[in-house]
Amino acid sequence: MGRRPVDSDCAHGYLLHQFLSPISNKRTDEYGGSLENRMRYPLEVFDAVRAAFPDHKPVGIKVSATDWVDGGWDVAQTIEFAKVLKTRGVDWIDASSGGVSPLQKIPLGPGYQVPLAQALKEATGLTTIAVGLITEPRQAEEIVASGKADMVALARGMLYDPRWGWHAAAELGGQVEAPPQYNREQHCVRSRKFRRGCDRLSTSSRDRSAEPCASGSENSPICWSASGLRWPVRPAVCSCPPMSDRASRF
Repeated sequence: MGRRPVDSDCAHGYLLHQFLSPISNKRTDEYGGSLENRMRYPLEVFDAVRAAFPDHKPVGIKVSATDWVDGGWDVAQTIEFAKVLKTRGVDWIDASSGGVSPLQKIPLGPGYQVPLAQALKEATGLTTIAVGLITEPRQAEEIVASGKADMVALARGMLYDPRWGWHAAAELGGQVEAPPQYNREQHCVRSRKFRRGCDRLSTSSRDRSAEPCASGSENSPICWSASGLRWPVRPAVCSCPPMSDRASRF
């Protein structure tokens, strides 16, 4: 984000989530029982973090918006929690779920937690982050473009593909910047697929082979380097050598 934010974690069965959920919070003092009491300690922690962190830097919070267990923490309670956080200056809410009970029944599927972020956004007007089985660039783009969430966050997707952001920019027609060291052995292709020199490169999920283009071709060619980086370039910027020169490099 370029702003060095802090994210307070109230999710996935960690301490603050344990205070929020009636499944795990069995206290009989002012920190247990009613929703107001169960929210008390997480709100105190948020206030302390907000007070200690510079005012011009953002502080957000991650929540498990539901325990996926009857009688547990749910979306309605999360919305009330979010409304109180909004009055205390929270900058965003990252809507995840589960983690406090082995009895949870999670309906896993692509983007299965997006409706949680959407419900929080619509009920509170807060900036929300959607997470959970968001793996494809166009899937992520649709979530943000349709207003279901303001941002998306990926974890396993980027562990699987550390250059997910670069590849997403290529697929969606965006622009990225990279260190000049990545620009060696650069080549162009006509489509939003890529090819290593004259050899086809395929993956288990799709065939990413393509025919190389002439230097300065139309169709907004994508340049990529031997490192695997690819990004759209304007024809005027493209400086790929003729095919006869390319072949000598491999």
